[in-house]
Amino acid sequence: MPLYVYRCDDCDERFEVFLRTPRASSPSTCEHCGSKNIKRQVAGFAVANSELDRLRALDPQYKRMVEDHVRDTPEADPMRHLEKMIPFDAAQEVGDPVDF
Repeated sequence: MPLYVYRCDDCDERFEVFLRTPRASSPSTCEHCGSKNIKRQVAGFAVANSELDRLRALDPQYKRMVEDHVRDTPEADPMRHLEKMIPFDAAQEVGDPVDF
């Protein structure tokens, strides 16, 4: 249901018109002075963003700062687990096989 904004060239007033369908007839005269010299204006509109859109719109400098901080955090390094691993042939007790 479109909401259109019109401006009168004679009295310089702006007014809004709610049309139920795009095919409905637009106003022919100004609501304030009755002049026929009116023009449709570009109206503002809102856009709903998803959370993913908001994340994509983050400032690149902020995103880089977060990535640098995560990279410098030892808990974020997946290679830290490899240092704790022991090869099977060096283990004292291998344990029972895991059934997948």
